Amino acid sequence: MEEQIAELKKEHGTIYTLEVNSEKGELLTVYLKDLDRKIYKSCSALIQKDEMLGVEALLKNLWVGGDKVELITGDFKALRSAGTAILPILEVEAGELKKN
Repeated sequence: MEEQIAELKKEHGTIYTLEVNSEKGELLTVYLKDLDRKIYKSCSALIQKDEMLGVEALLKNLWVGGDKVELITGDFKALRSAGTAILPILEVEAGELKKN
């Protein structure tokens, strides 16, 4: 697993590991690349309209390895758990504006 993550880091930079349990109690593990501007724009707009579809789009667009992403997107419990874990990736740190 560490070798796979190292290879993914070489190819994609930052890699996140997402683990969720399926409705059957199976542990599902996927590896996700970091968010880019294009994915942020399309997925954040979709999340505003339909959160579950937005989470599904994020997973599909960020997936780079591990279990098949369809194992999560096709399992309601796993998808909800993934949403709780993945939505913070859209948050940004606040900048600071100073008057000079």
